[in-house]
Amino acid sequence: MIYYIFPYLCIVLMSILSLKIKGNGYKFLFFVSLIPATLVVVLRGLVGTDTETYISILDQSIFSIKENARGIEPFFLAFAKIRHYFDLNSQYVLSSFSFIMIFVLYLFFSKTKQRSLIFCSLVFPIFFYDMTMNGLRYGMAFAFACWFIVDSSNSLKLNKNKIMYFISFLNHKSSLLFLSFKLLQKASLKNFLIIIFSTSAVFFILKSYLLYKISDYSDFVSPSVFSGSQPLIVTFLILLCNTYFYKNNLRRNVFLFIIQMLFFILTKFTYAGIRFQFLELFYIIVILCNDENILRHRKYIYLLFIIGILGFALRLNNFISTSGQGGSPFLPYRFFWEN
Repeated sequence: MIYYIFPYLCIVLMSILSLKIKGNGYKFLFFVSLIPATLVVVLRGLVGTDTETYISILDQSIFSIKENARGIEPFFLAFAKIRHYFDLNSQYVLSSFSFIMIFVLYLFFSKTKQRSLIFCSLVFPIFFYDMTMNGLRYGMAFAFACWFIVDSSNSLKLNKNKIMYFISFLNHKSSLLFLSFKLLQKASLKNFLIIIFSTSAVFFILKSYLLYKISDYSDFVSPSVFSGSQPLIVTFLILLCNTYFYKNNLRRNVFLFIIQMLFFILTKFTYAGIRFQFLELFYIIVILCNDENILRHRKYIYLLFIIGILGFALRLNNFISTSGQGGSPFLPYRFFWEN
């Protein structure tokens, strides 16, 4: 457990110090604070729920890879082919994939002190370990989508943000939902309600078919009536806190919470609903980077860290509850040379 807690403490400590530093000095602190967490990720052995599955994909022959190409997104497929052609160790290739993801996250969140604080307070405790050690394809998609999420332009002209979003799509098709969230949050109340009710009606009419189509998210149904409660509570607290300090965001935040509630309802039918909840939660957290100068609201920053601590505690609870289960659980932690 210490391997997960210590890097988080470093992140929090460096964040506190960065509040007292003027200029770009925060970038160095941010970089240093990520080193322990990066080492935990890249030096891991069979750790992280889906790590064993990814290793097995990379270990396939080139013929098997080509045969199963339809089920693997192009970006990760390229890594699988590189591993085969150069006869590389699958563990090293997977660690390289995770390292690139961390580098992309650093590039985005180190851009301003405000972004770095959003990362340290919410992104790291809620998403970091799951992105980099478990759901690697969605994690890479999330990392590249950050530029698109904060892009406020309505132009269709090709730019860096849209290129990053395209790379995000090459990592995971679910990144299309980021575009949906962006369109919905800008819609008028009338159009928003029409879209929501129409989508809900289509789902319930075609429920059996749609649940079959998204069954690849998981082979098991939602485990209990409380499924999805964790992301729902964290989302509610973040949006409530944001609305209190940025009242102009009320309309946007209400729309985003309604979407979260719909995904929560979806969890009663399929585990995919929880995946969608966390996908929207990531979108909500990144969109906070667009708020004007959060540094003047110290109470707001502290509240975000408290919410992050709650999210981190819930994440650790998940690690503990699945300790020793499967071929690559988060606990106990093992280095790659201990495999």
